[in-house]
Amino acid sequence: MGITIVNAKPTVGIPTKRNQKTIPSFTQLCKQKQSLPKQTQYTVEVLLQKTGTSNCDRAQRKLRKKQILDLSSHKISDLSPLAQLTNLKELYLSYNQIRDLSPLSRLTNLNFLFLESNQIGDLSPLSQLTNLTWLFVGENPIKNKTCPVQPESICEFEKNGDELLLPEDIDIVAQLP
Repeated sequence: MGITIVNAKPTVGIPTKRNQKTIPSFTQLCKQKQSLPKQTQYTVEVLLQKTGTSNCDRAQRKLRKKQILDLSSHKISDLSPLAQLTNLKELYLSYNQIRDLSPLSRLTNLNFLFLESNQIGDLSPLSQLTNLTWLFVGENPIKNKTCPVQPESICEFEKNGDELLLPEDIDIVAQLP
């Protein structure tokens, strides 16, 4: 007796609940705030202040509706509480202490992103943000000053003599003696 499999489709590479990374909602982070790292707690507190409520569920509803969020000059270093705010179109994060941009990689509706004067060294997590029309990253210790999204002209490296290097510029610089 044998088993015959008909019309079987391979499932290799399809995410399952076991191997798919789940990003906690703002409500989950807020309700577990005391068990979070201090930097995450602080960002949650700033977001609660921005919504004008201490109720986690109400704050999440308000945050999910927001299309513009200004968190400039708040000494924020952890962006993970922003990871589910996918309706945002404009995000202002200048003058903070941000190093890791990976929590922003899911915010694919962003059009404007301002990251001036942080501690950012790597822009590659922003490569998924294909709706960006303006990215300002002046005054950051960026290692590779190549725009992570197309067209490159949307990126602005302005302050302190920072200049944007486009891929064709890198080829020219590599050929110099």
